[in-house]
Amino acid sequence: MAPAAVYTAANGKTRVQLRGFERVHTVVDESSTKLAHVMVVKGPVETLILHLPTALMHTYNLHPRMRALEVMDAFHGAEIQPLITVDDISTRRLLRIRPTNAEEEASGSWKHHVQVECDVCVNRFEDFASFVEVWIDEKNDMARFFLFSDHYMCDGISGATILNDTLERGATCQPVLRGNVQKFAPLLAARNNQKDFAVPPAANSTSALFADGDPGCMRKALARCRKECVSFKGVQIVVVLLAFYCVRSGQEQRGRFNPFRIVMDIDYSMRQHVLHPVEKTLMGTFEATSGVEWLITEGVRHVDNSFLGPYRSCWTGDRCQP
Repeated sequence: MAPAAVYTAANGKTRVQLRGFERVHTVVDESSTKLAHVMVVKGPVETLILHLPTALMHTYNLHPRMRALEVMDAFHGAEIQPLITVDDISTRRLLRIRPTNAEEEASGSWKHHVQVECDVCVNRFEDFASFVEVWIDEKNDMARFFLFSDHYMCDGISGATILNDTLERGATCQPVLRGNVQKFAPLLAARNNQKDFAVPPAANSTSALFADGDPGCMRKALARCRKECVSFKGVQIVVVLLAFYCVRSGQEQRGRFNPFRIVMDIDYSMRQHVLHPVEKTLMGTFEATSGVEWLITEGVRHVDNSFLGPYRSCWTGDRCQP
């Protein structure tokens, strides 16, 4: 009786039974049934190539059969290998990159390369069925991708999926705005020793001391909030907005008369929004953050507004808490 299509071997690894034509393609060990998928990508290829090893690693880990090796002593069986790392991309030569130019591209030499490579058989017992090769033309912001795959573990749709998944992941590996934010000077410069968000995260020594606060001023502020029917949180947002506006208007006169736009996230207490509130006060952080979209799209014309004007126009449903 044949084993199940997917089962666990004695060594603890997952094994799969080859299906239909997968068995036909593996009848002869030292024979090539390799096929190629070719794709041309135009754009900032230097940045894409930088993140391509990580993107390809995620693709291999997303599709287990890409990590399959044929088993010598099993009847048409393949064994799924553990998740790979970025180092495996290099040691297994799963990504191969070389330069090219417009002249070589125009000559069509890549077609001959495809024919030669497809004649090289894959060692199905030691090598994964697929690998990616990239020819880069940085001068013209162009890259030609080749996905070479053994047909026993990759058909036409599989190949297109592998390339699409890899390119999609590569395009989103780094924050989209990282390259753009370097073109702008911050309104309020950070300290020289202030560390940016990174992986792995680094600790900052930023601190704030509120020991000099006046309780009387706080009571007056809360009383004024009740009188104006606004929340203290909303007033804080307006104060921060006004502070950044004052900084910009001092640096750029035209900013005084144009809508002031800024990207701002604020946090909310979610304790009053739990589905099943309890009588006692629970320990923990019950907060959520949300972006203030109207500050990005519409902005605020301070010359036409009172201090609480932005609050009243955009937080009409908000009310202060007694």
